[in-house]
Amino acid sequence: MIASEAQAGGELDLLLGPLLGTGGMAVVHEADQLALGRVVAVKRAKRAGDIAQSKALLREAWTAAQLDHPNIVPVHLVGETAEGEVVVVMRRLRGESWADLLRREPPESAAGLHHHVEILVSVCNAVHYAHSRGVLHRDIKPSNVRLGPFGEVYLVDWGIAERLDAGRSPTSGTIAYMAPETRSGAPLDPRTEVYLVGATLCELLCGRPPHADGDAGLPEFDSDLYPALEAVFRRACATRPEERFGSVRELRDALTGWLHSQGVDEAVALAISRLQALSEDVEEIERDPSDPLRLAAVNARLTDLRQEMERSLGRAPGHSSGADALAQTVELIVRAALARGDVVGARAQLSAWEGRFDTSAIAVRITETAARLEDERRESERLTELGRVHDVGVARRQLAMYIALLSLAFVTASAVPYLLAALGIETDVYVRRLTLLGAVATAHGGLVWMYRARLTAHPSARWMVNGMGFFLASVGAERAAAVFTRPAPDGMLQTELWMLFIYLCMTAQMGGLHWLLVTLSAAAAFAAGLQPAHADDIFSVTVLVVAVGLIVEMVSLLRGKSTTLVD
Repeated sequence: MIASEAQAGGELDLLLGPLLGTGGMAVVHEADQLALGRVVAVKRAKRAGDIAQSKALLREAWTAAQLDHPNIVPVHLVGETAEGEVVVVMRRLRGESWADLLRREPPESAAGLHHHVEILVSVCNAVHYAHSRGVLHRDIKPSNVRLGPFGEVYLVDWGIAERLDAGRSPTSGTIAYMAPETRSGAPLDPRTEVYLVGATLCELLCGRPPHADGDAGLPEFDSDLYPALEAVFRRACATRPEERFGSVRELRDALTGWLHSQGVDEAVALAISRLQALSEDVEEIERDPSDPLRLAAVNARLTDLRQEMERSLGRAPGHSSGADALAQTVELIVRAALARGDVVGARAQLSAWEGRFDTSAIAVRITETAARLEDERRESERLTELGRVHDVGVARRQLAMYIALLSLAFVTASAVPYLLAALGIETDVYVRRLTLLGAVATAHGGLVWMYRARLTAHPSARWMVNGMGFFLASVGAERAAAVFTRPAPDGMLQTELWMLFIYLCMTAQMGGLHWLLVTLSAAAAFAAGLQPAHADDIFSVTVLVVAVGLIVEMVSLLRGKSTTLVD
């Protein structure tokens, strides 16, 4: 048990355990720190009492103690035993060295290389922090990196570390990784450590450090596998320091960028496989866009894929394949929107990506689709209007109202002479007939004006209205002339019955009942000619029956039972 005064004045209180390792100038033992109840590592000079080794050990401890970083082993205590032996108490590390892992699991696969580059990024973090504290490690290599069982990465062995402001320093380090200027004794420079990190990257890519065979140049390897990573390695290991990365932080950022791009590569590869299936789905939708559930499902999958690609490209903005995959995804989203007729949504999608990639082809597709949809809309409106014009139902209600009200006017006009006679009012028969017809004609004009949009839309309705107008005009002309010529009233009535017959014949397509009215009007005209004395009564009864018949036809139209009012 070591129990002696520490430099801070307390007791070391350490119980040494088994030997953990031996280096060139020191040995490391496991130990129990009794006061704190924890296991630590104790580093001592290889030769007890050797002043040079003890000074080197203290120097390493003081350097490491200035570097409080997760990737640098913390120093807990520096002290002396009762015999004057210097001891350094540090964290007890578990796991293995990076060099052992590389021998056991060389980075032969993309996933393996990805893992080892992540380790190198952690080493870069430690080196960058040390540089910020004015310290150079000078011997960066896999055997000086310890890996813990829970992902810990530690850069160890700071025995030959130097201050940045130390100027020239004796050549130290490992020849296989050493920068050219180090061997020539040039002043210390952080870019020298850029070279060391690059040499370690070379070992990951080639299986050996750059100068494993002495002073030979940088090794060659299959650059088609990892061209971006090779470019990082060759810049980091440039012969002239000014041609390298300006700092270890820049080198770390380049490595981090490659790691992100590797994730993007995987995402892009997955996206391309998904794009093929989604492209087939969109083509199917373009052929048959009638299923809204399928449209929604495909659109949701496309939106998810676009968001994934955006996140991936956010990590690696210059990834050309990823940009192409994103452009294809946006194009499919636009095509899906156009398939469901959403030109506005398609244009909104496109405007969000203008300037990111070439959208001219998609813009042309949107313009063509918009023009096609507009043509289809106009054609649909034309066909709708054509169907409305030739649809019985469109004119049915207005035609029925027209017939009912006009028939009422006829009945009223026919009843007026009898009403006047009952009241003992004497009027000029010719003026009376002309006045009553004028009232009916006025009713006709008012009804046509009220229902002009519908009564003029359907050919059958238009034919009936025009026929009634012709009938009223003809009868009106005949009655107006009679006011001056004073013909026999019986002959006038017979003429008007024949005009009614002609009107009913013109509108005979109304239905089967209509033909009965035609026959009735013809029979009435013949009867008026045979019985002139009863012509007035025959005319009034005929007009009344015709009016009632037209009302029956009106009811049939309102119920939709008429099948003969067709185009």
